[in-house]
Amino acid sequence: VQVGNPFLVSLVTAVCALGLQILSNLINDYYDYVTPQDLKNFGFIPEFVGRFPVITNVHKLTNEEMVKILTEPKDALVKQYQELFKADGCKLSFEPQALTKIADVALKLNTGARGLRNIMETVMSDYMFSVPTDGTTELTITEANVKDRLAKKCKYKDVA
Repeated sequence: VQVGNPFLVSLVTAVCALGLQILSNLINDYYDYVTPQDLKNFGFIPEFVGRFPVITNVHKLTNEEMVKILTEPKDALVKQYQELFKADGCKLSFEPQALTKIADVALKLNTGARGLRNIMETVMSDYMFSVPTDGTTELTITEANVKDRLAKKCKYKDVA
């Protein structure tokens, strides 16, 4: 038994999905324009709202932004680990896929940029102890290394 025209059903479904996406974008854009008066109207007491020096909206980071956080700042985690390994006479490098995997795990865990340090520590801890003793002069971290190290830890098994 066919209920309705399949073309019309798919068209209505597509229009509804598009409408929901547009509505979602409008709501997200609205958050950019929240004022202290809006917070008061919502129910916050004026004394509490007055203590906010800045009212802003934050958006979820993308994978590319997380990788930039790992690599670009002056004190980026990748640069910190490279300096640590350089002190032991080892040149450390990361493949782009490895950094992307680390960012993926942080996104899946919803830990954001603050979770990157913990994930990097999990990936690098074994190397930090083995490299000085075995005389390794060059180390490249690959996506397979990241998956392997994270799979060994219980809290990362599902996302590795």
